[in-house]
Amino acid sequence: MRLTLEALKALRPWPVYLLAAALPFSLAAVNVSKLLLVFTGLSVIGLGQSHNNHINLLGRLMTVKWILLMLGLLAMSLTYTSAPMQTALLGWAKYAKLIVFLLTLLTIRREREALTAITILLIAQTFVMFTTYLMSWGWQVPWVPADRFSPERTQGSKSDYAAYSSYLDQSLMTAGYAVLCWHLRDKFPDPLGKKIPIVLSIFAIFTVFFVLLGRSGQVAMLAVILLSLLLVRGTQAKALRASRVGSHHHHGSCSAISIQRSNEPGHIRGQIPILTKQKLRPQRASG
Repeated sequence: MRLTLEALKALRPWPVYLLAAALPFSLAAVNVSKLLLVFTGLSVIGLGQSHNNHINLLGRLMTVKWILLMLGLLAMSLTYTSAPMQTALLGWAKYAKLIVFLLTLLTIRREREALTAITILLIAQTFVMFTTYLMSWGWQVPWVPADRFSPERTQGSKSDYAAYSSYLDQSLMTAGYAVLCWHLRDKFPDPLGKKIPIVLSIFAIFTVFFVLLGRSGQVAMLAVILLSLLLVRGTQAKALRASRVGSHHHHGSCSAISIQRSNEPGHIRGQIPILTKQKLRPQRASG
């Protein structure tokens, strides 16, 4: 039993790593990764590896509450839907895949594990994005299926240069890739630091608007750009308010020092002594 717990603890984040690596490439591999993630998450819960503090933290997240609420309301709608029950259950199962987000939060517990999964996803998506550029330049790269280079896909005004998935899926994933690079730019290692994610974000924006087909990806990209700008503006506003509060507290502290010193014997009221490098000359006694 102890060996099972130790093995589960060691393998706990790996389904998420596999899912991050497979996401830009293969739907079949994504489904296998989801199945492994469900098995691992249920095993974590069943074998008692889910700490109470971790469960309580998940319970306070609004994402978890909204997902469970939505799935509950959809399940209630099955009792009065006019669609065939089989069709209704398939529709519910489609949205039940959102449970993968909850299981991901359950199996990834450390910042290092989360950054590892995001790094794997960014590397895979970067490879796919530059493969798309090579295809748009007319290169028949050997790591892309041959049917992707058919004349129906690569010729004409609506050329489809999606490397592995549909242009809709890749454009939406590229929009998410751009926003991840932008918001995690402080996590990139030196010496280039923030320059690499900014350049990758620019490439992703250009890919969605000028290389890939579909307006859905463009709308998604505009949405994440707008949200990023609003977030930056909100962060700057909070920093400005914090600086004003700090300045107010500093002014209040100086006023308190001035009042305290004005009550000292021999001190001129309303003034604070200023220290200089000049030595005070002793006053001669009068008379």
